[in-house]
Order: sequence, then structure tokens, then C-alpha cells
Amino acid sequence: MLRLYYSFFCIHNSILFVKLLLFFLALSYRCHQFVRVSVSYPHICALCEDYVVTPRCNANKCFICKSIFHLVCGEYSNRFGKSPCKASVDDISIVKSEESTNSSIPNAFSLLSSSILTNEQPLDSWNRTQVAHWLAVVSLGRFVALFIQLNLDGNFLSKVTRDSPHLCKVVDPFAREALEKAILTLQGKEPTPGEDLGIFAKLDNDEKILIKCDDSQLHNFQLTSFYRVVSCVVCNIPLLGFSHQGFQCKRCGSIFHRICKALDCFSKCPGVYCPTKAFSFDKSATDYETDKIPTSLVPYTSEYFGVKLEDQKLDSASKVPLFLTVCTKQIEKLATESFVTANNNPCIQPVDMAMVYQQSALTHTVQELHDTFAHSLPLPDIEQSSDHPLDIVRSAQLMKAFLRDLPVCVIPEDYYLDFCSLANITNMNDKSKSVNSFLESLPELHRLCLVHIFTHLSFVLNHQRKLRSYLLYSSSIDVKRQNSFSGSTTNVSNNLTPWLMVFRQILVRPPWHLITDIATAMDTHMRALEAIFSTVVGHIIDEPEYISQTNNSDIYSQSPDVDFQRNCMSPAQFKYG
Repeated sequence: MLRLYYSFFCIHNSILFVKLLLFFLALSYRCHQFVRVSVSYPHICALCEDYVVTPRCNANKCFICKSIFHLVCGEYSNRFGKSPCKASVDDISIVKSEESTNSSIPNAFSLLSSSILTNEQPLDSWNRTQVAHWLAVVSLGRFVALFIQLNLDGNFLSKVTRDSPHLCKVVDPFAREALEKAILTLQGKEPTPGEDLGIFAKLDNDEKILIKCDDSQLHNFQLTSFYRVVSCVVCNIPLLGFSHQGFQCKRCGSIFHRICKALDCFSKCPGVYCPTKAFSFDKSATDYETDKIPTSLVPYTSEYFGVKLEDQKLDSASKVPLFLTVCTKQIEKLATESFVTANNNPCIQPVDMAMVYQQSALTHTVQELHDTFAHSLPLPDIEQSSDHPLDIVRSAQLMKAFLRDLPVCVIPEDYYLDFCSLANITNMNDKSKSVNSFLESLPELHRLCLVHIFTHLSFVLNHQRKLRSYLLYSSSIDVKRQNSFSGSTTNVSNNLTPWLMVFRQILVRPPWHLITDIATAMDTHMRALEAIFSTVVGHIIDEPEYISQTNNSDIYSQSPDVDFQRNCMSPAQFKYG
């Protein structure tokens, strides 16, 4: 009997030894052990740091270290030993993932974990929150407010087709095409670089691509907003989104997906602009649709747009970027003069600043603004074509385009969490101290720029108060004006909330690993901006609807700009946006 027990003990230990041996062999090799999964809430890929989100089982999850990969990135990781499996620090990896999860949402990590399944998660079953997260990570964040307000969910997305009537109300052709292409990609009807395993056939046929380059042959990557449809030089698949869609080499002009940039499988940089055809891989017969889409563009250069605050020409008095001060001075001058004009002509109404900031430029107009003012200030005395006068609307469009194109936004990403923390302070004395401490911590140019913008916003609110009083007074003494201004008087508001909504889109850009805050942290951003505004300006406009008492859905419905909705929806549809 003892011999039997001894034999059993030896067999058990042998099995345990073999398991341990296999484990350590796997650990030393450090290859991921993948299982196919679907991902209904965006997760950052462990290799390329772009987001993974798909209703189909077209993503990889390592069941040892729990990391998520695109199909392409998972294959690349195991082939070339990039971002290897770290089974021994599994628990640490999970903790780090939880720390990097959206900071504004309670229990966000458990929500994201439950969104990874080994079976498909049909698009038509996605709720509007999942859709909003998806919009944020595919560079369509400026559609989030509209989608949430109209309660558009996965069922809506699943019904969109090419030239779909569901999107016909989107006026801007580029915005419509970008949204349609992104939806079709999510449906699986358009290719995506994360699932294009054919790239490895190209690598096998051209191994020299992976040869190390010296510094003069390296690409100079810069995250870029493209104002036309472009494709990636590596995979020839179009980039998705409306802004900051991908990277461009500022030497040769080549364009890259985030994924393809991380794969290091591209040609050396020639150091000068290289036309599309010189860089493209051989295309198959099925690529005819993307064959005419450029994979490189002449790198854009400007003295103002896309230039860091530290490199801008500054106003000698305020030490704020000269381009910004020229825009705000012109806006304020024209708004003030409009009262004089209205007094002299009873048929004319003074400028309504809500209408000024609602009129976002279409994409082709933004491109024209960039070209026209790349190297010149928008001064009122410069020669302008009759088709594009430098009026108050155009000045506002220029100001927003300038701020939106800053490589490091006015509230830098490194200070984003400190900014969000201002939303949680309720005591007024503590709030003032915290805001002042936050402002002092910012780089000087960013602090001065932020104060300048809020001072301009204070002017806008005061102008709206004067406009409302003017219209009420004019209507009371003049019957003709009463009839013509009756609707205008009730629509003029100096409520702070919608104005902070406009500037929130310009001033606040979450860091990439928290980009879904665009969809989920609206209330946090608004309360933090309100805290800064009240401290900088010294007062809050007294309105029945106080901003700190509003929730996300209220904020979305109050936004006047919406910096995109007026643009994208027809007049008949705008009442919903």
C-alpha cells in the first residue's frame, strides 16, 4: 500500500514538474497566448496604443497577461518580440490598466472588463454610451453631443449604408463622408488596418523595410488633422475621423495610421516631399476605390496654425499670441459698433454673439482659412476678396481654428487631471485657492492665454446682456421694432452654460488614454471651467439655470454652438441639435 502511495506521489510530482517546466518555458519565450474576442467598449492596444473596438471577434486577448491587441498587432508582437507577454507581473498590469482607465467614471474598469467577450456583440445591440465611446476614439468626438442628444445607438449605426439617407442631413461633405466611412468600418463593410493581416505578406517580400535607419532617414512624425480623405502609406486604407486622424511625416509628407506607425514596416524617409505613387505598395485589383486617395500631402507650414504657444509671435502688451489678440479685438470691436449701427438704422439688429459662434466653418472653409492666413494676421485693413469678407463670423471661425490647431492645447494634457479635480470642490474659498494654484502651475503662456479667452468670454456675456436690454427697450417704444424683434428678444440669453460648452471643445483635450472623457466627462469639464471662469472674471452671470446644477443631458441641449450641429444638420433638423 505504501508503495502504491509512493508511486502516486511520484506521478503527481512529475505532472506538477512538467507543468512548471512548461510554464517557465513559456515565460522565457514570452509569447502571448491569444484568444479571439469582441470588444464593445474601447481598450488601448498593448502594442500600438491605438484603441481596439469591434462588435466581431476580430481582436486578440492574451489569457495569460490579459492584454488586448489588434489582430495585426498581436501577430506582430509574437513575430518580432515587441510588447512581449509579462505573465509574472499579471496583477501589476491589471492595476496599471485600472489606473489608466477613464478617471471620471466610477467603476469604469469593471465596465470595460465586462465588454470583452469570446462571442460577437452585435452592433444593433450597442447602447448610446458605447456608441459615444466609439465616436471619441475614432476622431469623431465632435459628433458625441449630437448623437447623445438624438439618442442614436447601435441600432441606428447598423442601418447606415453607403449614401445612406440617415446621414443626408449632414451638410459638410467631408464630415458626412468621414462619419459614413467610420460607421461602415465598424460594420465590417470597409477594411481596417487592425485586421489587415495581409501586411505580413508585404513584410516577407520586403524584409529590408525593417533595417535600422540612421537619424537622417527617420520620419519626423506629427499628429495631424487632415481636411480631406487620405490613406495610409503602409496599408493604403483610408484614415478615419474628422480631426487628428493620424500621423504625417513633416519631411516627406507620408501619412500613417497610429497602428501602422507602431509596426515599423515603412520605407526610409527621403528627407524631401515624396508624391503618393513613390511610396505606395503594389495595389491589388480590389484596391481601385482607394487608388486615387493620396497617401502623402505636401506638409503644411504656417507661422500661426499648428504652432506651439512658445513659438508664436506675441502681443507686446498682453504677452498673448498676436493672432489670438487680433481675432478677439476684431470680434469685440465689430460687436460694440453694431449697437451704433442699429441706433442709426431701425431695421438692423445689433450682433447676436450666439449666432456668431454657432456658425462653424465647413471643412473647405477651414482649409481656405488655413491657406489664406498661414503667414498673415487677420487684420481688418488687409485686402480681402468680396466673397470672403473679414466679418465678425469669419474672425470667430479663425479664433476657434487657431486654438483648436495648437499642438498643445491651452489646458495642456499633462495638467488634465488637475483640471478635472477642480470640479469636485464645493467650498467657495477652497475653490478659489485651488483654481489660483492650478493657474499658477500652468506654463506662463498657457495661463495668460486661458485668462485672455475667459476675459473675452466675459465680454461676450456682457454684450448679450446689453443686446437683450436693447431689444426689450426698442420693442417697448417702437411698434415696428416690436414686431420684427419679438422672437429675437426671447432667444437672447447670457446664460454661461452654452458658452462654456463652445469653449470646452477648444480648451479641453483629454490625453489619449482618457480620450473617452469627451463622451463621459462633460459635467466634470463644465464644472471645472465654471470654477476657473468665476475666479478669473470674478463673478458668474446670474441666471436661473446655474451650471453646477445641470447634468450632461441638460448641457447638451443648451449648447448654442455646438460647433458642429449647425454645420452638420439642415435647418429642419437643427431644432433637435
